[in-house]
Amino acid sequence: MSSPPTRPSENTTGQPASIGLAYGTPGYLDMPAFGYGFARIARSWGEDGAKWAHELRLDVRSAFKEAMRYLAEEGGGVQI
Repeated sequence: MSSPPTRPSENTTGQPASIGLAYGTPGYLDMPAFGYGFARIARSWGEDGAKWAHELRLDVRSAFKEAMRYLAEEGGGVQI
C-alpha cells in the first residue's frame, strides 16, 4: 500500500502533478474520446442529432457523429 502524497503538487505515484493542457499526456482525453462522451450524453438526453453538435470542434464533431451512428446501431442504451 502506497503512502498518500506528501505535497499537494504530487500525485499518488509521487511524481509531480501535471499542470495545464498537454495533448498526449496520460490523464487527458483525446478528441475522439470527447466526441464519444458527447454522443453518450446526447443519447442519455434522448437526442439523436444534438442541436449543439455544430458548436463542437471539427475533429470532435466527426467523432461525435461516428459515435452516434455506432450507438444507434448497437442500441447504445442510456447507461453511463
